[in-house]
Amino acid sequence: MSSTIRAVLAATAIGLALAPSLAQAKVLISVDLDAQTVHVQGKSQSYDWKVSSGQRGYDTPTGTAGVLWMDKDHHSDEYDQAPMPNAIFFAPGYAIHGASKSHWGQRASHGCVRLPVAKSAILWEMVKAEGGAEFTITGDSPETMASVRAKAREKAAAVASNTAAAPAADDRDGASAPDAQAASDSPYAAPRHGGLFGSFY
Repeated sequence: MSSTIRAVLAATAIGLALAPSLAQAKVLISVDLDAQTVHVQGKSQSYDWKVSSGQRGYDTPTGTAGVLWMDKDHHSDEYDQAPMPNAIFFAPGYAIHGASKSHWGQRASHGCVRLPVAKSAILWEMVKAEGGAEFTITGDSPETMASVRAKAREKAAAVASNTAAAPAADDRDGASAPDAQAASDSPYAAPRHGGLFGSFY
């Protein structure tokens, strides 16, 4: 075997060996609903914190997901504009975010995963710096990521149907329709869907 072929094979082997680590370059966020904890693994830092997830009837969904969008200063559309600092959404209506107080280590939220504000700020900066996150949520919950996404698709179809049936703004009151929300440069900016991805707390 020539030295050139050996060099190519060696380079290929190195590339395959590095591929898993490159694929895991994002922050890994592992939430255990039974233990009410989260393990955060970054490139050079890791943390283990107590959380507060959804109480019964407002269950946090289990499964795997990436980051849908992020909002540093979010307020809940569902619960009287309750503050949700450092919100990182992993499913329609569900985020991990800061809370000034909660029953840490117990289920207490309306579906989101709560962290103390200071710790949520650390997580936010990690996810921003490392280009995203991968969520794995395990434990006892009747909700799954798949069921949440299915409900969101159904809601989107209903909204689209109602919008198509409604008269245009110009026909209703003579006013011009508002301009579409400008797109953000951030891949995790708030979506244009408005209430469709309205947040729980």
